[in-house]
Amino acid sequence: MDDKKKNRKRWEEKEERKRVRRKERRIEEMLPFVCLLSLATSVAAGNFQVITSSDGEFSVSIRNQTWLHSASTFFRSDGVRFSNGDGSLLLQKATSSRGSDNIGAYKRVTYTYKAYNISRMFQTEIKVYEDFAAVAFGQKYLQDTPQTSASSLSDVASSFPSFQVPGKYEGATLGYYAAAGYMAGNEDKEFGRFNSDDLKLTNGATTGPLSIYDGTGDTLVISHLTNFMAASISYDRNASCVRYGILGPAQSVPSDFEVWTVVSYSSTGVNEAFMEWGSMLQRFYNSQTKANAESDFTCNYLGYWTDNGGFYYYNTEKNTSYEETILDIKKYADAYELPYRYFQIDSWFYPKEGAGGILEWSPDPNIFPNGLGSPKTPMAKQNGGKYDFIIEKSMALPIDQDIWLDVLSEARQWGLFFYEQDWLGQMFDGLDILKTNVTVGRTWLLQMAEGLKRNNLFMQQCTSHPRHVLTGLEMDIVTQQRVTMDYADVAYNWQAGVTGLWVSALGQRPFKDVFWTAGNQSCPKYPKLNELNPELQSVVSSLLRGPVGPGDGIRFTNRSILMRSCNQVGRLLRPDRPATAIDVQFYKASFESFKGQVWSTFSVISDHFFGVIFAAALSDPFSVTPSSVGFHNPSALSYVYKRHEPWTIDALSDSRPLLMSGCSTKTFCIYYTAPLFSLS
Repeated sequence: MDDKKKNRKRWEEKEERKRVRRKERRIEEMLPFVCLLSLATSVAAGNFQVITSSDGEFSVSIRNQTWLHSASTFFRSDGVRFSNGDGSLLLQKATSSRGSDNIGAYKRVTYTYKAYNISRMFQTEIKVYEDFAAVAFGQKYLQDTPQTSASSLSDVASSFPSFQVPGKYEGATLGYYAAAGYMAGNEDKEFGRFNSDDLKLTNGATTGPLSIYDGTGDTLVISHLTNFMAASISYDRNASCVRYGILGPAQSVPSDFEVWTVVSYSSTGVNEAFMEWGSMLQRFYNSQTKANAESDFTCNYLGYWTDNGGFYYYNTEKNTSYEETILDIKKYADAYELPYRYFQIDSWFYPKEGAGGILEWSPDPNIFPNGLGSPKTPMAKQNGGKYDFIIEKSMALPIDQDIWLDVLSEARQWGLFFYEQDWLGQMFDGLDILKTNVTVGRTWLLQMAEGLKRNNLFMQQCTSHPRHVLTGLEMDIVTQQRVTMDYADVAYNWQAGVTGLWVSALGQRPFKDVFWTAGNQSCPKYPKLNELNPELQSVVSSLLRGPVGPGDGIRFTNRSILMRSCNQVGRLLRPDRPATAIDVQFYKASFESFKGQVWSTFSVISDHFFGVIFAAALSDPFSVTPSSVGFHNPSALSYVYKRHEPWTIDALSDSRPLLMSGCSTKTFCIYYTAPLFSLS
């Protein structure tokens, strides 16, 4: 058949679908439609309202103003995109019911669709929670469905929910933040106005939670809720809508496969919105992550780190081996009373092939232990080993539970007590199977988690995309996330207050990475590296509540700076929760292109509240109040003083703000607040 005939046939099929859909709509206008109307619902929780209709449309309103309105629903099957927007996805029935899950009781509407001209079925659901300001949207494949892939990774294979994005002037009052890219979504995070001109979402496959806010407190947080490794987001610029669904390259989807998305609301600002969202997700999974993070040794004691930027990353002391170098670090630490309680051993210690992939997890006689990841790995059955791997051109993925049980059990014998999985984002980007198969990614991570649990090990994720962070909810043993790029590579490595918010909301600890406590250390590996502000690096590491990981060369450690982060036995000193960017920083970043950093945290001691305000990279003076930095009981008068100036004390309340000035990156500011004690 020539192209002209093919085009004619496609046109005729499209016209036939339209004709059938018009006929169905005429029928629906009669008696059956009256029956469906009874399914329309409106559920409100305070200022938060969700309206569903019998034809599959919905809206989410805040204070009687629509923030989100549904766009078209579609799924792909047999190489064809079926959409209710063009009449090729036909609504068969809509039913209502009630139920409950770990979040709480809900009202549910279920829509069942049929693809035009073939027997494929697709189902969507909307759960409106009765006791929480949240709504969950689900999509489900009712049969094994082949040929589901879209044309690119930037698209999705299916779409529900999808939200219309307002035009430039319609959406002028709403701002947004989206986590995106490596390091838990820190590297490519986005801010802007939530309208069709400003919204970017340039790579939905690496995008995570999306927050929308009006700058006065009202805030939505939108994220996937299940099957994070298979889920994706797409910004359809032609239709001006954001679509949630399955990864675009997915080649097929098994029967009963589901992906859920959740939208939660808070009236008390971005920080509280994320904390409430995170608490809800932890409850949904009955996650033990937060409790595990509390007992994570590396989050409680000082350690010595050797990753990229550390003095001994692929570098030893002159004319010594790695083993001798590590022993020399230990001798130096003991002599100068540096209470390192563990050593982090990075990728330099395992046998690898030319591209850097791990060959095997076994002792390297030339250095010492560990390994995994090259397509040439002798651990794979394809290369004569005993474990199942998926091998592609440049990478290999283990898909065998036994490998994690065996390797980690052996590693425990030579002293391993904590595991860091690096290159998560690069593996997702580089392995086709993680994008074309909707189950392999989750299976791989849960097998890893099971091996770690059975060996009583916790885990840090590194170079993760947001999908990995969220999957940590199911793994329980992911207690921390690297939230900045490598110390050796970027000067802004310390800017972690935004990403640290949503990571800590899930119960995980943000980690800044290794750092130097002194300036130019004449390191052969990094001849140009000169830490100009070591105190900033140390302060940020402590405020984030993750590991504190100095990586100085022998003889270069500034003990005075380092020991402000811990006591004499290496116990870390830190606030009650990680310092996070204040709400105003989010608003200004969205509405004013603000680049400064203003964070806050606190400690409660014997029921007394002590606050910490951190500010850096500010080009102008910045005013804060207890309310604007999220402190409890803002009407109560407290007192504030600046780091290094405890003799200068000022009153602080919402009616008596603090004006911070001179808070650059070099001369960053820390202010402490304290209550007034009356002695009698």
